[in-house]
Amino acid sequence: MDEKLKSTLDKIVQLTRQNPEFDKELRKALVIKPSASSNPIEYKQIEQIFEYCIKRVIEEQAKNFYDSFPIEEIRPELEADFVRMEDFRRKNAFGDYCLAVYQQIENICNYITSSKDFMSTVKILKDLDAYKQKKIYNVLYGDNPYLKDGLDRLNNDKLSARDKISIVIFFLGGFWKKIFYPSDYIKLREIINDIYFCRNLNHRGSLQDEKQIDKADNFSQKYSGTFLNFYGALFDFTRLVRDGFNDLPEFKLKKEVAEITSKFPSTCFIKRPNNQQSEEFPKDLFGKIKNLKEGDKITIEVVGPRIVTVG
Repeated sequence: MDEKLKSTLDKIVQLTRQNPEFDKELRKALVIKPSASSNPIEYKQIEQIFEYCIKRVIEEQAKNFYDSFPIEEIRPELEADFVRMEDFRRKNAFGDYCLAVYQQIENICNYITSSKDFMSTVKILKDLDAYKQKKIYNVLYGDNPYLKDGLDRLNNDKLSARDKISIVIFFLGGFWKKIFYPSDYIKLREIINDIYFCRNLNHRGSLQDEKQIDKADNFSQKYSGTFLNFYGALFDFTRLVRDGFNDLPEFKLKKEVAEITSKFPSTCFIKRPNNQQSEEFPKDLFGKIKNLKEGDKITIEVVGPRIVTVG
């Protein structure tokens, strides 16, 4: 190539690198498609691509989180709220994050407590003598007067959102099963109550007294840890529902005839239909059959494996 032409070419190449507009026009004149390097991507475009990629990852996480969740009808809504939750966490929008967490829990509770069979059994259990004082008040509703009024709301079918959460945690979570550890469920309920409180932190006007404001300030100073704590509560709650939902068909009051196989001053053992071995009769119900003897038949009422009363 002629040196003069080569020199001219070098100048043109240098100019295309320095001047994107010249590069664009030259390519247009030569009918050459613009390359990625000749059309620099602006920062805003890079940010949009990054956000798109992150959103795709979060959507995949949401699908994995609810992959084996048994309530298919509300799964799309739960996944959408999960994506919103994670987006708020990335933006450090704590109040909105709490609201998105709470909405998932509330959605699940609304669905479960809309089951007439489930709620009718709950109403029966809460009226049984063995449960009314010892279990329902102390475990399900605690010492909070507002929550104790939940029994009246339950009778009148006017449950609050927090009533529904308590009912799902304790009854679906294992309250009626043979082995039950109240402390585990009390702790979960308390964390969800904190989520309920924190969902309004971005609306300071909703805080009514200094105690509430101090509590809000305490959470605001521990955002990083609280994000994880609340995510853990959502995980525990959905696992509880996942494990208990398949037992819902058994969550019904049934009558059985059992036989007293051995009797002692403060307890006895009975044999239930279809059971090979005897089992100890519930101590809190023993007073109802203490005057009976070995070989006597009794009518018991059960929910799943648990004896809840005797007739």
